This record gives sequence, C-alpha cells and structure tokens, in this order.
Amino acid sequence: MKDTYEIRLMLEPKAIAEATRWISEDDLEELENETEKMIALGEKATVYDRREADCSFHQKISEASGNRILCETLEPLIRKVLLITTVGFRYGRASRSFEEHKVILEAMKKRDEKEAVKQIKTHLRNAKKFNSEIWERR
Repeated sequence: MKDTYEIRLMLEPKAIAEATRWISEDDLEELENETEKMIALGEKATVYDRREADCSFHQKISEASGNRILCETLEPLIRKVLLITTVGFRYGRASRSFEEHKVILEAMKKRDEKEAVKQIKTHLRNAKKFNSEIWERR
C-alpha cells in the first residue's frame, strides 16, 4: 500500500499539473458537483458511493491531463488503493477526503497549477498516513 501511494505521489502531481491547464469547465463543474454531493451526504453515503466518487475524481483528473500513457499507468494504481481506502472510508476519512478534493478543485478552477500540485500531494500523503495507521492497528 505504501509503495502504491509513493508511486502515485510521483505521477499524480504531473497529471494534475497538465489537467489544470487542459480540463474543461464542464468537467470541473461535474467534479465539483460530485464532490459537493459527497460532502453533503457525509457519513450517510454508502462505502460503495464513496469509493466510486473517489475513483472517478482521480481518474477524471488523470484523463484530463491528456497524457494517455500517464492515465493508463495511474488507473490500476488508483484502483489498487481504492480497495485499501474502503477501510478508511469506514473509519471516518471519507468526509476529510472529499473536503480535500474540494480544495484541489478550487485550485484547478483558478488554473493555479502550483497550488493544485501542492494540494494533491497533501491529499495523497494524508490518505497514505491515515490508511497506513488503520492497517497497522488491525
């Protein structure tokens, strides 16, 4: 799990930097609507809905990078971590995760590549730390 997050920490900043330049306003709005929906549902959202929304968020950003190889490389890594984060989504990380998505989207809407990269790194590090601690306790 930790290795998968480390690889994502190398690749997703590149994807988000490119996506911040190229993502359409419609795609940003779609991501924002889904994020707001998940925040509003909070802990009432099913684990399945949380997982799907999280996966969709990261994959859409990857796709928006316009780099097909990067997207193809990230997809299995995102899915692999998705299986692990199911545990985190059962133990209170879901709300924080989607709040972090919101901050990432705010930077992307401003087309602030540097801030978007900073926020995706923070998001992935927080997820890695939280999920590592959960797994180590179990």
